[in-house]
Amino acid sequence: MKAKRFLGLNPLALLIWAGTVGSCAGGSHNDLQDVTLQIERLKENDLNARRNAAYALGQMGDAARPAIPSLVRLLRDEDPTVRVSATYTLGRLGSAAQEAVTDLVRLLKDPDEEVQESAAIALGGIGSAALGAIPALVGASKEGGFDLSLAAPAALGRIGVAAVPALIELLSASDEGIRLYAMHALEQMGPAAKDAVPALAKTLNDKTLRDRIFPIGGHALAALGETAVPSLIEAFQSKEDSLHTLAVMSLSKMGPTARGAVPVLVEALGKDALTTKDWIRYTLVKIGAPAVSALVQALTNRKPSLRIGAAETLFEMTLEPVELDLSAVPGLVAALDDEEADVRNYVWPTLGKMGPKVIPSLLEALGKGNPRVRNGAVHALGDLGEAAGIAIPALIHALQDDDNEVSSSASQALTSVGPAAKSSIPSLIDNLKSKSLDRRKSAAFHLGRLGALAKDATPALIQALKDDDRGVRVRALDALGELGPAEEHVVSILVEALSDGDNYVRSTAATALGQCGSTSPKTVPALIRTLKDTDPIVRSGAASALGDLGPLAKDSVPALRQALEDKDGRVWSKAAVALVQINSGGQAALPILFNAFKNPDRQVSDRALTALRGVGPQAKDAAVSLCIDALGDKDYQSRGTACGALIAFGADAVPSLIQALNHQDPIVRDNVVAALSRIGPAVDGALEALARALDDPAVAYRAACDLGDMGSPGLPVLVHALKSGRLALRQLAAGSLGRARAAAEPAVPVLIQALSDEDSTVRSGAVSSLGTIGPAAKGAVPALIEALKDRGLRTEVQEALDRIRCEK
Repeated sequence: MKAKRFLGLNPLALLIWAGTVGSCAGGSHNDLQDVTLQIERLKENDLNARRNAAYALGQMGDAARPAIPSLVRLLRDEDPTVRVSATYTLGRLGSAAQEAVTDLVRLLKDPDEEVQESAAIALGGIGSAALGAIPALVGASKEGGFDLSLAAPAALGRIGVAAVPALIELLSASDEGIRLYAMHALEQMGPAAKDAVPALAKTLNDKTLRDRIFPIGGHALAALGETAVPSLIEAFQSKEDSLHTLAVMSLSKMGPTARGAVPVLVEALGKDALTTKDWIRYTLVKIGAPAVSALVQALTNRKPSLRIGAAETLFEMTLEPVELDLSAVPGLVAALDDEEADVRNYVWPTLGKMGPKVIPSLLEALGKGNPRVRNGAVHALGDLGEAAGIAIPALIHALQDDDNEVSSSASQALTSVGPAAKSSIPSLIDNLKSKSLDRRKSAAFHLGRLGALAKDATPALIQALKDDDRGVRVRALDALGELGPAEEHVVSILVEALSDGDNYVRSTAATALGQCGSTSPKTVPALIRTLKDTDPIVRSGAASALGDLGPLAKDSVPALRQALEDKDGRVWSKAAVALVQINSGGQAALPILFNAFKNPDRQVSDRALTALRGVGPQAKDAAVSLCIDALGDKDYQSRGTACGALIAFGADAVPSLIQALNHQDPIVRDNVVAALSRIGPAVDGALEALARALDDPAVAYRAACDLGDMGSPGLPVLVHALKSGRLALRQLAAGSLGRARAAAEPAVPVLIQALSDEDSTVRSGAVSSLGTIGPAAKGAVPALIEALKDRGLRTEVQEALDRIRCEK
């Protein structure tokens, strides 16, 4: 059946000739002869001369109008290709070619199917001046062959609003394909086709075409504007999941125009059974400001799921360019008291993202009696960052709030407001002495977050090391490490903490020494001793701390080498990283370090990668060699790890990678190509190596793709390959040049030449690449139009022309 052939194609693709391609042409072209000369050539006996002259006139834009009478006469030429070329140009001349309408209608029944199709396309290009062709186009759609039936509804769409009744008629055609393209034509017309809303709404219930027509029918309704909203609301309320989903997807495309659907959509947020809540929220966000009031009002609804959905949607609006004005603030602040934590946890970030304008309301909320409201207000002020500097006195006051959660939140908020938060340190120090365990923990932690600003808190933090609670002691140690280089007496206290009875305290003390103990001669010996601790967590903390000290910890190298033999992976991996960071003994640690890089613990593998990138000259060659050997590992994760490390080495790895292109294992060669391409063409030898890889059948495809992905640097290599006498190279290059997208514009001429290649794969690849290059390939339009004659490539060419579309 004809319909089955239609459904896989772009409904407007064949309008490219008269429409989008025409819009790329307007104006004179220096490489074309003047109009008068081309008109004379239309009279020549040679059919190629007549055909080419007609095409040439089509490239001249409005300047070719004097040729219209001659082109109309050419519509009766005995050669069908000449008739096609004449219709092509007349369609590009738009309404100025109105005198051609009668002859073009006649050609809808031409013996040649391609002429029929091109006549329909030309009538669409002439637009509203072709009103007289409407009945003939309707008949052609119902009775014509495959191509004509495809082109006629789209041509009606370009004729404009006068063709809406005809397209409505086609919506009830028996042929599925005709209905499909009629809908798409109405979609392209937009609100001008509003009279088609009732007929389009009926298509939503056409179950035989639900899978194919629903997306187009729904989208068509979305394009028709506000008048389509009631029909989409009705579909949204359907019990059929597919129809319900289609409706909300369509409403999302309408943006603020769908404001009439807001009440129904907001109400649906509270329906637990719906599976489309993500789409509903997305649609409300796209509607934007018109939905805000209803969403804020929904925050007071008795149904928890509706309040949660409304709060989440308002938060998502702050992530988009939807500005919530001050009218939303009272409702949001009131929702900070919601009994549902999910509501509160969406509302305070929403307030925080609304900017400084909400600060007065948040400060007022801090005086409320309900701790939930105060806590939310504090969180929101913290989210404002330095903009909340004016609120620092209120946040300091909140440190002493009767509610521990509010106090802790205030501590966190103060760390976000920048240097001005220094004035809060005395209050945080007071909280270190609080009877509340939560306040003591929070104060210690957030003093550390303030870093060097909290240096004056050192004595209080030292005192906190005597706290009965391990959590307080650990946080105090952490904070001391964050304050910057420590005085000798502080280092002594941290060294003493290495002997604490609690393993987490000892481990944290080691970490703190690595952060702040660099100036003391006591630090390294103490950490070396800690490498012998009975607990692996403590040993790994000591190894990590020694690495943080870098070359200052050079005396620890023997102990770290011994730690490479530790049975616990956390210890040996961090010892290996530390050896590299110290820049001594790194070569001996490389095998261990590589194993650490493969560790499933992300923190361990990330540290290993960082260490590999920082190995010194003595160890770098060994590291590169180790990684190249691993490119052939049976485990794909190990291969990926090795490739990532080589990319991290950059230029230092390129000589070895180039040599490895001769490796006997194709898996190794494939990963070498991947590494070279990501290191980049700026490194000497990398681009040349990738060019040579095109000769290796095992890796040629990856090399070609990667060269295309490079953009401009890879073009010369691929262009050279496309000119090669070797078919395999041309096939690879033709399809890969498009990967550079607009950057491949310099390659358009050679791709045009490839459209005439004897091999269909090369031609297909060239078409695909030109389409991917997009508007930058507009110079290829005439050649692509010529390529429409290749039936095997027609669909691909149509798609390429569609992607090249541009405007004057």
